[in-house]
Amino acid sequence: MLAAHPELEEDDVLRLDMVEGETNVTEMLDKLILSEREARAMEGAVVALLDSLVKRKQRFENRSKSLRKYIMQLMEAANLKKVERPAATVSIAAGRQKVVITDISELDPAYIRIVKEVTRPQSGNI
Repeated sequence: MLAAHPELEEDDVLRLDMVEGETNVTEMLDKLILSEREARAMEGAVVALLDSLVKRKQRFENRSKSLRKYIMQLMEAANLKKVERPAATVSIAAGRQKVVITDISELDPAYIRIVKEVTRPQSGNI
């Protein structure tokens, strides 16, 4: 069409009218615009839902930690190490020892692993 009518190159309105006369381009554009807006709205809804679910998950995690703490406090107050109940067997385990390294240079090199990774620069850095 442009080869036969080069004047259409300069006139967007006329070119759109001619294309619309031969096709249903504007109808297709309207549908695509609507679909893109719906997709953006759904994206926003999913983001809001995810945020809500993350907060809900955190509340349940906090509740679980609190309930475990109360179970332990109750068992300690009753001087119980292990209790078998229909829903679960609960016990107080001895604390686990952990290693605290205060000077890495004192370690045998066989126990040291160096990991290189690519990171994003901090804001303000290039």
